[in-house]
Amino acid sequence: MSKKISQKAKKIDIYIGPESAIKGNVITDKSVSIDGEVDGDITSRGEVIIGKHAHITGNVKGYNITASGYIKGNIDADDFIKLTTSCKVDGDICAKSFIADEGAVFNGVCNMCKRIEQEESNS
Repeated sequence: MSKKISQKAKKIDIYIGPESAIKGNVITDKSVSIDGEVDGDITSRGEVIIGKHAHITGNVKGYNITASGYIKGNIDADDFIKLTTSCKVDGDICAKSFIADEGAVFNGVCNMCKRIEQEESNS
């Protein structure tokens, strides 16, 4: 019996599994999903998904970021950041839009950076 692959999973270009640990920076123009451990910065021009069991020590930058695991570092999204109920962030956030589910833990400062930058460039 074959399992259907979700539309979200079909769009992922790089996957770092739960048994994987990377020491160093992850840089890509594509989307990335992380369920393992990364000790370094993550930079993507696409979507970044931090899974429930992921442990990130470093800054995360992407177009859209959905976080469910632990991040010790700053997060910068070109569009939106979503923190799910299992997420814990120790760092600052910068995004055009910010969503935090009930139960998410966030220790830092949130700036609506992209909206401010766009308004300044339009004046």
